[in-house]
Amino acid sequence: PRPESLAGRIRRRVRQPDPVHRLCEVLSLRHRDDPEERWRCCASWQRTLGNKWNSREFAAKHGCRIPALYWSGSILSALPWSTLPDRYAIRPAFAGGRQGTYVIVDGCDLLRDVRHSPASRAGELGRTHRWRWFRPTLVEEFVQPEAAGDQLPIECKFYMFGEPVGAIEIVRRVNPATTQVFYTEHW
Repeated sequence: PRPESLAGRIRRRVRQPDPVHRLCEVLSLRHRDDPEERWRCCASWQRTLGNKWNSREFAAKHGCRIPALYWSGSILSALPWSTLPDRYAIRPAFAGGRQGTYVIVDGCDLLRDVRHSPASRAGELGRTHRWRWFRPTLVEEFVQPEAAGDQLPIECKFYMFGEPVGAIEIVRRVNPATTQVFYTEHW
């Protein structure tokens, strides 16, 4: 038998017909002014929305309100700490489960209930964003919940399979506990 090529081994491991295309699509940055064909390049085009930059741009393209963007980039030493407001969120473009995410209100990280100085925040970011050249970082407006007080907003996550809604997840983060509840599309 002939030895398997590197592309064949990758394809077999990720079980995708074209893993190189998949990787390029996930890493490509889109812009709200890009034509629809650029966004919908293939049957699995939605995977580009796993990149938080792309999901912001997609939402803006379709008229949704999005948080103000204060800074984005991969070189964290260039982040202008002194120009940031008292309330903001730091999110890596690629991550999940709060990994590398900070919600800062008056110097306190609401996700971890830890107070940070700008210097300690920069050090913490350096540790959590080790692969930053692959993971650009977004610094955005903190979306204040309608209820009074400095608390995190309720997250609503819709798990979609094309058009159908597979599940709805509601996440409430109140330090130190997090609760998650799942619903069907009919609640």
